[in-house]
Amino acid sequence: MDTFFSIVNEKDNIFESIEKKNEQWGTYDYLNVPTWKHLDEHGNTLVRGHSPRTNSTFMQVILGDCREVVDCLEITKEMLEKMD
Repeated sequence: MDTFFSIVNEKDNIFESIEKKNEQWGTYDYLNVPTWKHLDEHGNTLVRGHSPRTNSTFMQVILGDCREVVDCLEITKEMLEKMD
């Protein structure tokens, strides 16, 4: 994982699929807003978001590529190379 990504320590934030995430955590909406997404080198989708109601952030790993379902900014490999 790239250095600027947060490490996910809680198993509750790792999901087998987008459908499982929606069952367990609900869909993304105005209370759980995805900020950016990234496909990691293992083919999993990383999602960083914000929960305005609790003023907290979250980091989720969804196994597999579900970037087309998550509506937010996509951080590409090219963008990461320009940042470093």
